[in-house]
Amino acid sequence: KNVIMSCLKIGLNHFETARFYGSSEIQFVAALVDLMNEGVVKREDFIFQTKVFPMENKSDFVKQWNASWSNVEKLGFVDLLSFHCVSDDKLVGVVTSDVE
Repeated sequence: KNVIMSCLKIGLNHFETARFYGSSEIQFVAALVDLMNEGVVKREDFIFQTKVFPMENKSDFVKQWNASWSNVEKLGFVDLLSFHCVSDDKLVGVVTSDVE
């Protein structure tokens, strides 16, 4: 929480992490939720970005996203969602098929 507050005090408000960065995503979310619950920060005070891998089949992607979302949903929403290690546009196509 102290690192996040130090960042916010100097104008750094974009926090980027990923589920597969060890426990980074879990720690960021826990600290941000605590700060919001304490009334120290509001959700609109920061930008939260996380990443997922594109997968060869949609069901694997959904499992991965659900694992991440089960923690991140405590923030209410994700501001930026990125694909990590995209080297084949077909993988992104698998994930985005059926998206309107």
